[in-house]
This record gives sequence, C-alpha cells and structure tokens, in this order.
Amino acid sequence: MMKKTLTAGFFLWCCVAQAQGIWIEGRLDCGMWLDARSEKIAMTYEHFLVGMTNGLAIGREVDVWRRKGMPISQEQFFFWMDGYCKNKPLNSALEGVLDFANETTEGVFNRKVSGK
Repeated sequence: MMKKTLTAGFFLWCCVAQAQGIWIEGRLDCGMWLDARSEKIAMTYEHFLVGMTNGLAIGREVDVWRRKGMPISQEQFFFWMDGYCKNKPLNSALEGVLDFANETTEGVFNRKVSGK
C-alpha cells in the first residue's frame, strides 16, 4: 500500500500537465483517481486536488467551497469527483476541478476567467 502511495506521489511530482496555456506540475486522470479511490489509497491524490482547488479559488478570488452559502466538505468534493470521473473516465482530474468550481459557483468561476 505504501509503495502505491509513493508511486502515485512520484507521478504527481514528475509529470507535466498543461492547463489554459500555463504549465503545471502533476498529472492525474480520472482512471487514476477512480483506481486509487477504489483501493483506498487516494490520499495523495485527494491532497493534490484540494490544493489545486484552493489555488484556483485564491487565484481567481472566487469561493468554490460553498454552494448557495452552504459549505462543501472535502468528502463531498471527493464524492463529486468520483461521480465526475465515472461519467467522464477519459478526462483529466483538473477538468473535473474546473467543472466543480463552475458548478459550485453557478458559473461565476468561469465568468471570472473570461473577464465577463
């Protein structure tokens, strides 16, 4: 189990993904997410996605951790990502984070990006 967690962490550290023209470190696709969640070894990925979500929220100055004033827990977020990845297994988890941010903010997150 520890070996799989360390391997997952290594892939997050060494692989490169591109998001909106800005290079970021880490690559996580929905297949990797679902496999790790089903084997109960997803802690590294969970921390990665929470950090990514927090970074996007801070960078865009949009509160993505509340929906209609109600807080969203990390567990709810992980469950949401499970559903997203089951429906879109070929997508990256980053695409899921962006969709989560747009859904929880009812599109404010996306409008903030485009400057509208």
